[in-house]
Amino acid sequence: MIKPCKEIKEKLIGDTQTFQCESFHWEQGFGILKFISPSSHQVGSLFLPLGTITYAFYWENRPYNLYKWIYEGREIGNYFNLADSTKLQQDQFNWRDLVIDILITPERLAEILDEDELPLSLDTDLKQYLDRAKQLVLDEYPKIIKETSRLLRAKQKA
Repeated sequence: MIKPCKEIKEKLIGDTQTFQCESFHWEQGFGILKFISPSSHQVGSLFLPLGTITYAFYWENRPYNLYKWIYEGREIGNYFNLADSTKLQQDQFNWRDLVIDILITPERLAEILDEDELPLSLDTDLKQYLDRAKQLVLDEYPKIIKETSRLLRAKQKA
């Protein structure tokens, strides 16, 4: 059953953004939000048309979340946000955006985005966390995309 849910994204610099979404699935430590884009926009080399559906996957125990983009019934891209401090409740998903994003194109090529926006004064521990998280996504994105596609199909049938 789809219910309203807030996604609250804290930026690394401390600003917060709140988005109204639909809770597509929630269980302890894991959840999926659904959002339909009211406009078109460009992300890296990928154009997202008006009406693109985002299924956003969140895990409390992983250093990323994943936006799976669907348009006219087909997957057009996957977008990893490096993240921490993810806390999920049925009606509210909170996470901290760690700036670096990794776009996986329909051809399954990886584009690292926004790395140049990291603050120069980044804490050493956080820098190491980001390096490990980025490498994890680059090493495992085919498996993660397959896992989330399978999960999404199962949840859509339920």
